[in-house]
Amino acid sequence: MLGTSSPATPARGPHILVLPKWYTGRNDPQLGDFVRKQMLAVHHVMSSRHAGRVSVVFTVPLAGLEQAYQQELTEDDGPWELRCYYRPSTAKSDLVRRVSNLIRYLRSTRKGLQRLASERGKPDLAHVHILVRPALVAWWLGVWQRIPFLLSEQSSEYLDGTWVAKSAVFKAANIFLFRRAKAVTAVSSHLGDALQQLGLCARYEVVPNTVPGIDRPLPPTGPVDRFMMVADLVDRTKNVSGVLQAIRNAKDHGHLLHLHVIGDGPDG
Repeated sequence: MLGTSSPATPARGPHILVLPKWYTGRNDPQLGDFVRKQMLAVHHVMSSRHAGRVSVVFTVPLAGLEQAYQQELTEDDGPWELRCYYRPSTAKSDLVRRVSNLIRYLRSTRKGLQRLASERGKPDLAHVHILVRPALVAWWLGVWQRIPFLLSEQSSEYLDGTWVAKSAVFKAANIFLFRRAKAVTAVSSHLGDALQQLGLCARYEVVPNTVPGIDRPLPPTGPVDRFMMVADLVDRTKNVSGVLQAIRNAKDHGHLLHLHVIGDGPDG
């Protein structure tokens, strides 16, 4: 997938390739925002110390594209970020649609990696955020280019029974990829312990989400009847409807409450 072109500028320190399953983009302005915040923090630390550089290649389907594949590059105040969009299949058959989308994902990612090689050079390490497809790409880069990969997990599917309900083939693929990662991190010990209990990894390190602004003083306490929810508006994982129902139940019992929802996403 990667070529052999030299980078446009001399490399200083390790070149880290980030392959996330979730990341902000035209598909969803909040999806994987926590991943991007972490990469911004890593970029600023590395660049300030002249200790290396960060490149992100994010591949995601986007309905309505005029072209089958499209790329968007940003590098204004952070890492080199290449968003690779592909037009998803609309086949009626679920199997055909899944296979077609996998092929399109791999083609789109290959195009992104070829551009990365041309403009940035070969990475020294791949950092995968969330299975499965990005880890599959990273594993192949390890086989073909001898690029090791680090795997970070933040998904709640290992905690809510979603992963347990998956097929045996899917689970086997997960185990295969987890065990070929040079290291595994989890966003919390709660998630990390679950990964161990499921047999996905023997060891892990906790790397919590980056929360900018915690050094600022908190504002004065507001009225007790006002609540705020900040989330990516994906009801299946964030349970926005549950929060709305709770506010409704409280009002039905005579409590006049006010809720402010801040976020964006497919259910917004």
